[in-house]
Amino acid sequence: MSNYEEEKKLINEFFSPIMIAKLRANRFKTHWEKETVEHLIERVDQEVVELKKVIKNNHQSRIALEAADVALFCAMIAYLSTLPESRGKKLAGKK
Repeated sequence: MSNYEEEKKLINEFFSPIMIAKLRANRFKTHWEKETVEHLIERVDQEVVELKKVIKNNHQSRIALEAADVALFCAMIAYLSTLPESRGKKLAGKK
């Protein structure tokens, strides 16, 4: 895949629905905005380990799901980093 339109289509039609489904499936959990960036980075690390495991074991049906988990935690970190300074304490690992 070498052009922007194809990549955008891949994100919109393939990956985005998987990420939304993961959010929907986990909506009962504590809201991530209450977490620190430090904690979310730990979760990224855990999810990368899970992703590597399903890739190593060739679990094709789970690879996209685990990749979506990684992407979602990265998106959460990116969002928290944009919050006003009053919430900046979360970036330093303080609740």
